[in-house]
Amino acid sequence: MREVYHEMYEVQKQKKLPVKWMAPESLYEQIFTSKSDVWSYGVVLWEIATVGGSPYPLLTNAELMRFIKTGHRMEKPELCSDLVYVTCL
Repeated sequence: MREVYHEMYEVQKQKKLPVKWMAPESLYEQIFTSKSDVWSYGVVLWEIATVGGSPYPLLTNAELMRFIKTGHRMEKPELCSDLVYVTCL
């Protein structure tokens, strides 16, 4: 459950978070907004386009955070058209 304050919400208790689905601002600054929800939704769409693939399958959470911080993103799924992929960037 989230407490919403002026379009931003925060996690109230320390708990495990779904790092592979979290936006960069959520990972590094603990900022959660509707924009970070869109990032997470994009990861879900990637899972659908890969027919159930696991996001960042070879990376640990620490490696993933470095990967995202350096500007890297997941590659286009094989079943995803170039138009859809470029539009979603």
